[in-house]
Amino acid sequence: MSKPIKYGLPAILLFLTAAVSFGKGIKYSGYVADSISHSPIIGAVAMIFSQTDTLYATTDEEGGFVFPEAPDTPVVFEISHISYAPFRIETSLTPGSRNCFSLNGRTEP
Repeated sequence: MSKPIKYGLPAILLFLTAAVSFGKGIKYSGYVADSISHSPIIGAVAMIFSQTDTLYATTDEEGGFVFPEAPDTPVVFEISHISYAPFRIETSLTPGSRNCFSLNGRTEP
């Protein structure tokens, strides 16, 4: 005798909500580099915080990141990496734009 799945419906509703909320966005991409050497920063985390979503992307071997469907509303945009001081700004994202962000090395306390 099979047992009914207790949490099946909430899991399906959560998936459908996520799919709908990500369906109305803009493409936003950028490049993260060291502010002195201008070398790409690999493994930096780019984050977008909006009223409804939090999105994450990690930079690739060329320092690039892409958010295929970022919100087209005002957001907080942040880039962080363990070896660098974080970058944070409140902004409205421009559709299709490719932006360059330079990070400064961390200062020791």
